[in-house]
Amino acid sequence: MKKFYNSGHGFYLPSFFFLKINTSEGLMNLDDLSERSKSTLFHEYIHYIQDITTLYGLGMISQVVDTQKLVNNDILKRADKNIVVPVPIDADSPSGFNMELFNWYEGDAEHDMMGILSIDKIQQISEEVGPEKMKVTSVVVSFTGILGNKDHFNFGAVCISEGMANLIEESMFDDVEGPYFPYQIAKKVCDFIYPELAVDPIHVALICDISLNSSHPGKFFVDFISEMHKKQYMPEKYLDLYDRFESYKFTDINGQSGSIYYHYPQLAELAKSQLKDYFTVSGLDNIRNWFDHIIDMGIKFRVRNISFWVDILNAPTKLIRRDNFVLLTKQFGFPLMSNSKDAFYFSHPKIATDQIVLLRAIQEVNKLLLYGQKGCQMKKFCSYPKSKDITSELCDEPWKRTVLENPCPFSVIWHMWGLAGISPIFND
Repeated sequence: MKKFYNSGHGFYLPSFFFLKINTSEGLMNLDDLSERSKSTLFHEYIHYIQDITTLYGLGMISQVVDTQKLVNNDILKRADKNIVVPVPIDADSPSGFNMELFNWYEGDAEHDMMGILSIDKIQQISEEVGPEKMKVTSVVVSFTGILGNKDHFNFGAVCISEGMANLIEESMFDDVEGPYFPYQIAKKVCDFIYPELAVDPIHVALICDISLNSSHPGKFFVDFISEMHKKQYMPEKYLDLYDRFESYKFTDINGQSGSIYYHYPQLAELAKSQLKDYFTVSGLDNIRNWFDHIIDMGIKFRVRNISFWVDILNAPTKLIRRDNFVLLTKQFGFPLMSNSKDAFYFSHPKIATDQIVLLRAIQEVNKLLLYGQKGCQMKKFCSYPKSKDITSELCDEPWKRTVLENPCPFSVIWHMWGLAGISPIFND
């Protein structure tokens, strides 16, 4: 999974419910955080909310879990216990094809640009992908850089997710920092298509949210704004954008057409089922319950008030928007979080469990098997506090650790998935 939500200040790992802020400050009390850390935390928290309240976020959860299960099953079928990593994904398998589709829909996550002087054109280019030759559209943005260079990028869910988080962060804090790409791109694209609409950055943030409730956020973003421009439609109220969106019909991969209210429960149930497949042994009911709870809460919250971001952002001052945002965090609690000291924090209004850290270990196993990461990056966590230090000389080869004595989170996941005895060979 790409760590595409990141900056120098922090990041959020979508589908793993893990948020990191690069500060030595503790994260449990918002009032004690510096302005910079609080601003970053709010930005990354928006990505957590995107995970559990949008169709794209729920679809990504299912895709990530499905890919991990595909890799695990492939390994377990092999006679050879020495596995070359990264483990290749069969592109013709359903899981491999879905992974390829989501890569298309994500668009570019990085681009070496200093800024855009002007967008020259936006093209929707279709290509056939997968064994069924399915037509998939890329949204290609050609631009002139501030140094006069000509270049292009694929516009998709990454730019929209980050653009939304950045715009909401700017609506609450001063002196917001972040890379030009992908943070500024959604607003720049909107300004190219419909300049009058982009004058109000909240318009753009809300259209980002709306677009993440489609299967192809980049294409939907461009089409939605282009249609508004064509008809010279300017919303009188922020709610008008959601009223317009509610009239749309969407077709899922099974050919079923319906409104977003039809698709929300379908994808929510699939995401919950997939996440619970991570944990194949008894004794982990708390974390399974947490999955059920946060996704049920996210979808019910969205269905009950599809335009909840309007309630947060439609306020006269940044401080009032912050207060509104804090109410959102009290509703949903926080996912697993850590700071630069690798001190871990978890908060939920109804569920408390130290098992949640296993999600971080799943992400470590994922990075090893799918991306060839060497070792485990949880050493700081496993060594704190010193009285409970479970590190060993095998931390750089955690797949060799047993769960009989002093198990670490990585070894718990490795053994739970039946991977004991498997040794990775790194394809350098």
